[in-house]
Amino acid sequence: MSELRKRLSGLKEEIGIEDEEIREVIALAIELANKYFDVRKIKQQLGVKEDRSLKLKIIDVPGECGFIIVDDRVRPVLGIERVTTHVELTKEVFWAILTKKLSLYDAWLYDLVKFRGEYSLRDAQLLIPLFELLHDYLFGEGR
Repeated sequence: MSELRKRLSGLKEEIGIEDEEIREVIALAIELANKYFDVRKIKQQLGVKEDRSLKLKIIDVPGECGFIIVDDRVRPVLGIERVTTHVELTKEVFWAILTKKLSLYDAWLYDLVKFRGEYSLRDAQLLIPLFELLHDYLFGEGR
């Protein structure tokens, strides 16, 4: 077993995050993103000129849990969206990325997060500053 997988296995016991807590963090991410996150500017920095959308879904929380980035806004997932990029991960991986115990790149490299869609790796880079914003708010000085 790789060192990263061992660390992640250990994180599962350490994290112990509940589904409702993940839902609250997702709701906070949506609120913060719409207040402080400039989707249009990040897309320009990434060279995204076309109209793209991204859905992040937490797959092991019952119901629809996640958010969608579309039209330069972040919205809750309803389950009926048609998006150009899908990102799926477990709540443990989500929390490990949020707490900086795991990078989004490492999660992808070790097949802990699934990206689907044309240009999905480029589009998923939108998540990095969003995770940074959320991390700083939850564990840093806040806003």
